[in-house]
Amino acid sequence: MRGGQVVVADRFFASSKTCSVCRHKLDNLPLSARAWTCPACGAIHDRDVNGAVNLKNMAVSSTVSACGEEGETGLDEAGSPLCSCLSRNEQV
Repeated sequence: MRGGQVVVADRFFASSKTCSVCRHKLDNLPLSARAWTCPACGAIHDRDVNGAVNLKNMAVSSTVSACGEEGETGLDEAGSPLCSCLSRNEQV
């Protein structure tokens, strides 16, 4: 196993009806609405993709990097995680 961490979202986390671009939260979004446009920023969202992005962002923000820094530190050109506390030459 490579190791990992399971992050559990609150049952009532509004992943589908929160804009993943500007964080605006809709008061109501019926289950029949498969796509919606954010009234605050105009972003067009697929309900499921937007929910997945919000859940990913929530999970990343609740983890700590190997260097002890909060949240995501970014990816290099190959898609590998970067640790901002190391210089570019020290990346493993």
